[in-house]
Amino acid sequence: MPQFTGIIDSTTASGISNTISDSTLFRFEVYFVQSKDSLAETDVLARTFVTEKSSVKIVPKIRKDTNKADNSSLLILSLVLILFVLSKQLFPRRFQQLWQAIGGETKLNLMLREWNPSFSMPGIVFFFTYTLLLAKFLQLLATQFLAVESRAIPAHFYWQILSITGIVVILRLGLKKFIAQLFKAHEINTRYNANEFSYNLIASLILFLGLLTMIFQQGTISFYIASITFIIILTYNLLRSLFIGLSTGRFSILYLFLYLCALEIVPFLLLIKTVSLLASGQFSLF
Repeated sequence: MPQFTGIIDSTTASGISNTISDSTLFRFEVYFVQSKDSLAETDVLARTFVTEKSSVKIVPKIRKDTNKADNSSLLILSLVLILFVLSKQLFPRRFQQLWQAIGGETKLNLMLREWNPSFSMPGIVFFFTYTLLLAKFLQLLATQFLAVESRAIPAHFYWQILSITGIVVILRLGLKKFIAQLFKAHEINTRYNANEFSYNLIASLILFLGLLTMIFQQGTISFYIASITFIIILTYNLLRSLFIGLSTGRFSILYLFLYLCALEIVPFLLLIKTVSLLASGQFSLF
């Protein structure tokens, strides 16, 4: 086919039309129509993806800063470990007695003859460590199972849980003391509190090991194992409290069951519910 460059006038155009065959002109027309259709499709695509609103809502996923959370967890665990070591070194006999008191009535009575953990430094220390570790445990559980993925976990989330946990624990102690004054059951309340402080020590050690596993072995299995272990020791403490109340012979099993439900089970359920509200953003302390 002859080639041509330059300006096409009427004379030249007529000459080219006589030179180009019909098949060549047909291919040229087909190419022009296809090119025009491609430009039209490109324009439709451009208007669809650039100017028109898509029906699919794209929500950016907020990346959680796990390094800061892990650093705060390790800091709390380090503080608890230091308190454990200092208590074991400064009060070795009381540490051992408090450890063994949850095992039976004999060990509990022997400890109460020498000292009362409600007014002694080891009891106060392990009450503090239990509150710290329980709040951290609830925070990790809420972050793993209850938090909404599309919203970020606030930085003060742990301090909110710690405040609520401390309020619930202190209110429980005050309510138990009030009931003991009301029914004149000071002796059983003393034994009940001593068993509670022994439970604080055992539960603190279990929560400490569970949190280490949950931090360094991040996964659903580690969370389930730590949760089941904590539920077992919590159930054992409830049974020990029930046996302490039955050993006095002053109260029926129905009264003790209602007492434990009101002071042990219900506050813990309310604590879990409050943490779930905090994680979902429906409630906030500060």
